[in-house]
Amino acid sequence: MPKIQLITQDGTKLKFELNVDRATVGRAEGNDIVVPDSSVSSRHGEILLKGDDIEVVDLGSTNGTYFGGERVERATIKPGGKFKFGSVEGLLVGEEVTPEVAKEEPSSTHADEESQSSWSGASASAAIIGGLGATPCPTSLRKGFGPKVKKKDKVASIFIMIGVISLLVCAGAIFLISRMGE
Repeated sequence: MPKIQLITQDGTKLKFELNVDRATVGRAEGNDIVVPDSSVSSRHGEILLKGDDIEVVDLGSTNGTYFGGERVERATIKPGGKFKFGSVEGLLVGEEVTPEVAKEEPSSTHADEESQSSWSGASASAAIIGGLGATPCPTSLRKGFGPKVKKKDKVASIFIMIGVISLLVCAGAIFLISRMGE
């Protein structure tokens, strides 16, 4: 079975065995693959199993899905191929390709090689998908959940107040003008 390895922004390494044809990926509990990273949307994307390859599909996520350094809606990943969900790096590990072999590919850049080397030992904090509805990550590792609170912009608040006051003054003026004509 193909496996994917994910590494979050804080360095948490996760490993998932793909034993279903279609798996949803996201931060929320209802996903087949739960990724505890704030750059991953609640329902970020899907992974479709296509033999030894996978197809990653973005489901309108905020921070996007990337393949080959470009934001994509859909991409086919071959064994040894890398992709990203938001800022979470992913690697498809097939039966015949390991991260060390992928490092030898002539098309990889120096930056790619550095990130590839960090995959060794990913099974230390690994979670394996057991089927649809499985929760692969301990809740203690999850963060970034809950409503996003946006800080108030004081300048925008002042302009809104000025606008409301202006509308009230205009309404009052119209009322007074209409009363004068009586």
